[in-house]
Amino acid sequence: MLNGQLYGNLSAGDDITKELFKVGPISISHLYLKCLEKKPSMADCRAINSFFRKQNIEIWEKQQDPKPAQPPPPRTFTPSWLFDSTIDAYLTILAKISNVIYAIDCVLIGSFIDPTDMPITPRSVPKEAKYFIMPFNKANHWSLIYVDIKKGSLMHADSANNGVLQPSEPADDAIPKNMILQKSEVKNIQDVLLARHNVKCSGNLIQVPCSQQVGNIDCGIFVIHYVECLLQGIPLTTLCNTTQLRKRVFNALICDEGNKL
Repeated sequence: MLNGQLYGNLSAGDDITKELFKVGPISISHLYLKCLEKKPSMADCRAINSFFRKQNIEIWEKQQDPKPAQPPPPRTFTPSWLFDSTIDAYLTILAKISNVIYAIDCVLIGSFIDPTDMPITPRSVPKEAKYFIMPFNKANHWSLIYVDIKKGSLMHADSANNGVLQPSEPADDAIPKNMILQKSEVKNIQDVLLARHNVKCSGNLIQVPCSQQVGNIDCGIFVIHYVECLLQGIPLTTLCNTTQLRKRVFNALICDEGNKL
């Protein structure tokens, strides 16, 4: 569907994490490309889940005593749900072609919620940047936190019904999962932005109107869509064609000249 068959179907014996391309600091593997496919084959899904089970056991076996008698349940591959490295790699490409945004890696957002996670290392933001971009994951749901640097406003764009994601399956917990950040978390983000990047923002986290996803798997794609809207200076409520955007991201990752491994 996304020319993904360029690499053929995966099998349980494949090195799922084999590095195929490099975009900036991000290494792209089969896994990161396959998550862009809307409907990967059953064989691909089985192969990836087999890899997750093997990886889970290896991590458990390396744990120091005392350790659980059995390994914890392994992660499960959710077709179309984007991995952080996939989002990071595409935002790296966007940041290279435009100075409007300054994006940090998805994996760093945890240190904004809990600043004790990693030491604060000052990193300057280019003067030309208009938006400080932070892809954010809470309870396995992606949304976009960003700062309008000129206004000093901390914004939140969420594709899941303005912050509430309904359970994906009837068997899930019937209570909607609240994705809105707590006041203490917002304060931590503001403090670390000032200390680490000299980016000033104050007040409450502002929930901005934005286009909404249908179903529970496109949240990562909508984060990318919102960033593209900011780059183009168009409303975040602009409709998102998720199929076309997945194709564009896929093609951008495999065609980013000069970054082949």
